[in-house]
Amino acid sequence: MQQNNQNLGHKSHRKLFAVVISILLLALSSLATIYILKSVVTTKNSSNAISAADVIKNINNSTDIASLSSKLYQKQINNPSSVSFQLANKSYSVTVQTNTSTLFTAISKTQANDNASVQPELTTFMNKYGLVKTNSPSSSTNELAYTTFGGDKAVCQLEDATPAADSGMRTSHKISCVDKTDLESEYAAIEKLLAIYDKSHAAIKFTRALRITKTDKNVSYSTVYLSSKNPQSILLFAAVDNNWEYLGDLAAGDSKYSTGLYILTPEVKALISNPKYNGLIEKDIH
Repeated sequence: MQQNNQNLGHKSHRKLFAVVISILLLALSSLATIYILKSVVTTKNSSNAISAADVIKNINNSTDIASLSSKLYQKQINNPSSVSFQLANKSYSVTVQTNTSTLFTAISKTQANDNASVQPELTTFMNKYGLVKTNSPSSSTNELAYTTFGGDKAVCQLEDATPAADSGMRTSHKISCVDKTDLESEYAAIEKLLAIYDKSHAAIKFTRALRITKTDKNVSYSTVYLSSKNPQSILLFAAVDNNWEYLGDLAAGDSKYSTGLYILTPEVKALISNPKYNGLIEKDIH
């Protein structure tokens, strides 16, 4: 009897062990399936990623965005524009100038606000190429609404303009795109200049940066606009043969030196009038 009980016990253990092994194999099989599916989805999304120029090209050739059809809007391609965006690893946004854009202007002067139909249609279009709606550093108003789309290779911004009825202007939608590499280059250029400023000044806290640069032969200058909740700073840098130096803050100083656009203290005036800049800065900043 005792031997029979032992045999039954061994059989029960073997059955239990077999069940546990089966459950483990099933779990491993499920995990493998999930991993493969994720890999397929990731590969698919990555293959859909396209450049800024290709996004605009596809928009211009698309018939999927019915709200922007040629019956309602006329297209203007390669308009000067800009895109503001904040990369995930940065604490502030930058603005990049671009001509990779298309402006849709209403044919009818009485075209009503159609943002509610344009935005979801464009969102669906962008999603097809791996660009998803994300936070926009550009603030919307009653007349201007901004929607930003970010992807692996490009960032695009939709600007919906609904002018006041008595303004004489027409409803419009502008789509502008830049490559991620352009954004990275802009961050690098701004941080190179700020590193010069930080050598002799306390670091400025800001959430947005805009750099405007002009070059004539071997002379260049840049104004870097830094803004946040605090008063804006306008840092002026200049270079001869790409040797950059900081000249001053065009938003700081006694208001009696204000020109309306800048505050030009005697010290800053003396620096920008240096003959080595060939009059380039004086001509624009006055």
